[in-house]
Parts: sequence; structure tokens; C-alpha cells
Amino acid sequence: MSVKILPPGPPRNEDTCDGRERLLRDFIIEIDGEKFICPEGMTHDGSSWPRCAPGPRQRRIKRAGIVHDCACQLGTFGEDGRKIGYMETNRLWFKVARAGEHKSVRAGPVWGWIGRVGLFLGCWPTWLRYRKQDTIDEGETT
Repeated sequence: MSVKILPPGPPRNEDTCDGRERLLRDFIIEIDGEKFICPEGMTHDGSSWPRCAPGPRQRRIKRAGIVHDCACQLGTFGEDGRKIGYMETNRLWFKVARAGEHKSVRAGPVWGWIGRVGLFLGCWPTWLRYRKQDTIDEGETT
């Protein structure tokens, strides 16, 4: 499993009025040799892990949350924009959450799997909402 953050570097965010965050610049990450771009201006909730629940420190999984939110919103992955499915977006979260050269910047294996299962169970309505929007958008352009 190979994950690298590419220039311009780690994500930079600003808070929005709805409690989410907005990327101030592109966040580019390479996952298993495939480049993925979270575009400037994209809004995300960082990590959906409940703050009151036990788990990894938020900074350890925030980048994974950004990548996951972006993949869910776009429904695509990589520079070629290939379509991805629900399970693959959850795998991306896991790969990024578990990546890092030191244990202080990555989720441990147990928390990684708990997070992945939590996404599988809890993110489905959000995924469906974005795919429904895709269908509406495609209908407007044809």
C-alpha cells in the first residue's frame, strides 16, 4: 500500500458557515501509483468519526476523510476520471487512514477497520444522494 502527498502539499482548509470545511488549494495524493485530485473549493466534513466516540485522533484520519468525501462526491478516481463504486471509496479511506511513515500520523489497524466498517454502514445514504445528483446532472446535459 503506497500513499504519497504530492505538491502543493497537505490540504489547506477554511471553515464554512455550515460546519464543513472548504479546500483552499488542490489536494493531490497518489494512492498505489494512481494520482487523485481533490479540487480547490471542494467542501468536506474532514472526518465523520463522531468526536464523542473513542477512536483515533482526528488528525490521523482527516486526510482520509477528505479523500473519501471527494471520491463520494465525484464518483470517480484518478486522473482519467474512471468511475468507482461505493466499496472502493471506503477502501480509499482505509488506505489513506493507514498510511504514514510514523504511527503518530496514521490510524492503527483496529481503528482503521472499525472506521471502514462504520463507513460501509453509515455512508450509503450520502453515496446515493450524490449518485442521484449525477443522474439529474446527466439528464440536464443531454
